[in-house]
Amino acid sequence: MSDLRDFEIRNGVLIKYNGSDEDVIIPEGVRKIGDSAFYRCEHITGVAIPSSVREIGDSAFIFCYSLAEVYIPDSVEKIGPHAFSCCKSLKRVKLPYDLEVIEEDTFQCCEMLTNVTIPSSVKKIGARAFMKCKSFTDITIPYSVEEIGEWAFKSCGKMTVRVPEKMSYHFFTYEWYDYEDWDILGY
Repeated sequence: MSDLRDFEIRNGVLIKYNGSDEDVIIPEGVRKIGDSAFYRCEHITGVAIPSSVREIGDSAFIFCYSLAEVYIPDSVEKIGPHAFSCCKSLKRVKLPYDLEVIEEDTFQCCEMLTNVTIPSSVKKIGARAFMKCKSFTDITIPYSVEEIGEWAFKSCGKMTVRVPEKMSYHFFTYEWYDYEDWDILGY
């Protein structure tokens, strides 16, 4: 268990993690993981986020190169831009059930990420949200998605993409993809 002294917390906001644990358990009662709170915590391999957390700030886990797995509870309503950018070892992530926006660059350069289940609540996938997720094998875009930003899936490599028929046109008209290696299936 992580030592409480390793966390700088003010008014329910985790400002900074200063510990050396590989597996971090964020204390119950934290409502927000602040901007850049885990910036360059390269030793972290796993993070347990309590159900008290409602928001993950901008660049919260950016450059956590060894972070391999994160479970984001359904209590989280917002994940900021760049939150998990360049977490090169990230293989698995569970997104919250009610998340409406996957912000720009959220998972950019997560090279080991194989797939993400996008909740049916998501309406927008931001620019470069999954850019350079080179290990993606498949992804399903739910019917709820109304907007996909530029280069959201650029340089993801060979994968299967399932898109609603209403969106299939978009996959061939915007420059946010490298679809020559994709199997695109309508549903």
